[in-house]
Amino acid sequence: MTQLLVLFRLLLVWSVQPVTVDGHETMAWLPDYGVGIFAMATLTYSGPSEATNNAWDALLQTGGLQRREVPASPILVLMREHVLKLWNHWDEAEARKVGAMNLLLDAPSAQRQEEIQTLKSEVGECTSAGPVIAENWLRGQINLTCANGIVGAFFTIAPTKPPAIQHLSYRKIAADTIRLGAPTGLPAGVSCAEGG
Repeated sequence: MTQLLVLFRLLLVWSVQPVTVDGHETMAWLPDYGVGIFAMATLTYSGPSEATNNAWDALLQTGGLQRREVPASPILVLMREHVLKLWNHWDEAEARKVGAMNLLLDAPSAQRQEEIQTLKSEVGECTSAGPVIAENWLRGQINLTCANGIVGAFFTIAPTKPPAIQHLSYRKIAADTIRLGAPTGLPAGVSCAEGG
């Protein structure tokens, strides 16, 4: 348990970067867990970091740190139908209608259609689609149960009026508990080749 507490403190420092002002106040936030700690001390050289660390330890040991389940926003639920429609029958006109300006620039329509067809030939017919699993109000995932596996459809909504699909990817996943998450690294379709 001691090793877990030390690891947790390191992760806490890396992820939330506690703020200390003049050695008398400490603030640390874990918004994904709905928890924040703010501690103050009134005496010189009596920083509250030990008390803050003890509070984090108590939360961790008692199960008080539970990741918040974000409910799917109405726009994610609405866009779910478009994501499923594009999976069932890729249509460039539909993709342009519901997609943000970058959707088909990141991966052209023909490339997306080919990727979907290749994935469909691997997983077979999909018989059901689950609800939106929200990462936040503008990002979510839908899991499709297929004859030969599960497909995760991950999408991000652009914060525009009207809202539009900014990122869309379909990937075979090993289990419906796997979360694809937001893409990282270079934008889709961008590569860095030496001598370029």
